[in-house]
Amino acid sequence: MKLKAAVVGTGWIARDYHIPNYKKLGDVELVAVCDIDQERAETIAREFEVEHVYTDHRRLLEKHKLDIVDVCTPNYAHCEISVDALESGANVICEKPMAMNVQECEGMIAAADKAGRLLTVGFHFRFMPVMEQLKRLIEDGMLGDVYYSRGLYLRRSGIPGWGVFHMKEKSGGGPFIDLGVHVVDLLLWLMGNPKPVTVSGCTFQKFGKREDVVGCEWPTDWKRDEFDVEDLAAAFVRLDNGAVLTVETSWASYIEPGSSSTMMILGDQGGVSASPVKIHSQMSGAHVDITPQFIPEGDPYLAEIRHFVDCIKQNREPRVKAEQALEVQRIADGVYESSRKGCEVKVR
Repeated sequence: MKLKAAVVGTGWIARDYHIPNYKKLGDVELVAVCDIDQERAETIAREFEVEHVYTDHRRLLEKHKLDIVDVCTPNYAHCEISVDALESGANVICEKPMAMNVQECEGMIAAADKAGRLLTVGFHFRFMPVMEQLKRLIEDGMLGDVYYSRGLYLRRSGIPGWGVFHMKEKSGGGPFIDLGVHVVDLLLWLMGNPKPVTVSGCTFQKFGKREDVVGCEWPTDWKRDEFDVEDLAAAFVRLDNGAVLTVETSWASYIEPGSSSTMMILGDQGGVSASPVKIHSQMSGAHVDITPQFIPEGDPYLAEIRHFVDCIKQNREPRVKAEQALEVQRIADGVYESSRKGCEVKVR
């Protein structure tokens, strides 16, 4: 019997990555799409041959008994839609970030627990084949005691010119809540999911409101008069096992053209660097660099959705647990609080 699914929010993340992958699964029927922009929702429904279109997620939930609700809306709507879907009896996969703040995340988790349904968050980096391989190597002890990690996700010229990414009221923040949460989640997962204790963060707004900023890879048509988030953020996080992680992320910065995405994880028996992935260690008294070979290609979005469907059918926990996404949100909230106060803050 096919699971019945609906996607709420039909912007680019749904159009390019979520909806096409549901259509690839033979055991899932995508029965409806929903968006407050009716014209966009109808266009997407025609393109992907989805029968039902709604502009109100509550009406959708009243009309259909759904197994999966996939929330692809702007951040401010994640909590309300997810809670309503869980209370209706659906399992929920919500795009990152989980919500606008820790309190909303806790409300979503409480709703999932009460309804006895699964809740996961779209941290698709965990489903990249190379990261899955690194996770296995780290769990096998190749790095030993992991004590430090660093991740970067920087853009030269990549302020979003669509949606509400640039508005704190709608998104909660800028590149840290957009890109940085991916880095934080991936590093925490690879490190074994230690919990954050304190955060020291700084945010900067140097480009978002300026008329003289020249486009590079991305157009420069964002709404400068509405821009009230950071365009670069940096964070230092102390973890409950004594390890630390650092994160740097930007939408705009004077770096080499393009985007710079890399990471480093250090243990007392070895280290990992990425782009390309290499493992650094020593053998028989000599330093060695090991490059994994023949890691298969794969679409992490498809793998993520396929995994969630399997978890529903087999009644097992998803790889991305909602409680882990909550810890990522604690760090994001801590970055913005620390930047406002100018000091390190406790997050638990």
